[in-house]
Amino acid sequence: MTLNCRYGRANATEIVRAVRERDVAVLALQEMSPELVDELDAAGIDELLPFRQLGDATPSDNGGFNGLFLRVKPESSTPTGVAIPAADVPTVTVPVTDTEAVVIASAHPKSPMRGCRDWSAGIIGLGELADRVEKNNRAYLRIDDVTPATTFTGKPTFATGSVDGQSFREAGKATGNDSRDLDDSSGGTQPAAADDVRVAAIGDRSRSTVELDEANAVHVAEGAKASDVKLSDLLAQRDADRRRAAGTADNRPTRELVAVVMGDLNSSIVHPSFRKLLQSGFKDAVLVQATGPQTTFPSWLPWPRIVLDHILFTGRLAPKDVESFRVDGSDHLALAATLHLGPRSATTTVPEIVRNGTVRK
Repeated sequence: MTLNCRYGRANATEIVRAVRERDVAVLALQEMSPELVDELDAAGIDELLPFRQLGDATPSDNGGFNGLFLRVKPESSTPTGVAIPAADVPTVTVPVTDTEAVVIASAHPKSPMRGCRDWSAGIIGLGELADRVEKNNRAYLRIDDVTPATTFTGKPTFATGSVDGQSFREAGKATGNDSRDLDDSSGGTQPAAADDVRVAAIGDRSRSTVELDEANAVHVAEGAKASDVKLSDLLAQRDADRRRAAGTADNRPTRELVAVVMGDLNSSIVHPSFRKLLQSGFKDAVLVQATGPQTTFPSWLPWPRIVLDHILFTGRLAPKDVESFRVDGSDHLALAATLHLGPRSATTTVPEIVRNGTVRK
């Protein structure tokens, strides 16, 4: 649920009532004041949403500071997750499963009356959250790993060794299943179907007696038993070892992220800056639900009322029950939605998540 609190004048009791009646798990507020925080505490917000992250009050605040109130303890939080020329954007990361988390932010870019340059920059700047999540997920899903395990464009050589009384070089040459010796010195590459190229006498893989080094040389431990193992398996093993090493060295992310931004964004689909924000990877809950607009400002006029408040999300989230409603004291309608985290595509290269998470916004 998100609400612009109109300089902190929104009715705190009604906000807490809406949280209770609508089973809200994450509340995003904009234009807050210290007095409103005290009123929310007095109305019992902590009983429903015991965790919070508020933005710092700064001279650049437009109408007040922003805040998040949560049912679930975040694993990390910051007063501002992205720098825009407006009030701080409090941001939290909430775990959903062992391998998934949601990054949530409450945002309020400046209105055009405060300067068109800052207005546009604030809206577009929120796209940094989507970019950051996309970068995390590419690393987590290893999308940028460009060397398939079964691709081999070099020519293997064989290190000197003795297996079952036969030199390893001889064993390798004797078991090439194409018309050429695997150690053919005439040049060329392995056949394209790498799984059809086998090398013999390469040892007990369970004891890591076989290695393929960076020069594509196969090394076998002394005394290893002869066996028949696919060359592509060796390549895959080497690639896996490289990835594990890279993960340790580069601190690869350990989970997939989705992002949610809620707030009075002072814009709608008719504004180029908002469309630019959507191009960064965000989707609009109202537009995705496609059951008609949810106009939110001004609250006291049924028409002409315009769209300013949004619930944006990335990734596998899917919205339902998107609705707006009145809260006394605010010049905006509140906006609420349920976001469901769906399963990964069957084509994803990582194991399927076996349980989904649902977060009420």
